[in-house]
Amino acid sequence: MPITGFYAALFALMLIWLSFQVINQRRKNRVPVGDGGVQDLMRAQGAHTNFCQYVPFALLLMACAEAGDAWALAIHGLGAGMVVGRLCHAKGLLGEQKTFTMRITGMQLTFAVLGLGAALNLYLAALRLLAT
Repeated sequence: MPITGFYAALFALMLIWLSFQVINQRRKNRVPVGDGGVQDLMRAQGAHTNFCQYVPFALLLMACAEAGDAWALAIHGLGAGMVVGRLCHAKGLLGEQKTFTMRITGMQLTFAVLGLGAALNLYLAALRLLAT
């Protein structure tokens, strides 16, 4: 599954970057465990946690679609949408100007990818069931 593998690699790099955001905030604020009530650390943890909650399921949907012979363009659309969504969400939480607009856009793209990925997999499953 080369397409899903490509996006999995991008997401791994993004996860490393988000992890370092948490580590940097912990060091800067001398908080070894928890959030210490530090807003910037809470934001970094939130971006990291949110990423970890949504990305694996999107990758699973992409992998299933790719294994089900979905169109390459559709899989790239899901992957690109998720990358942009996760970047927007992170920028909304971690950027210089923390904005709800970017965070909301990121979540909207994330939900769109999950919904479209689910619909694509249901469509592919229905095609296979009708063919038998």
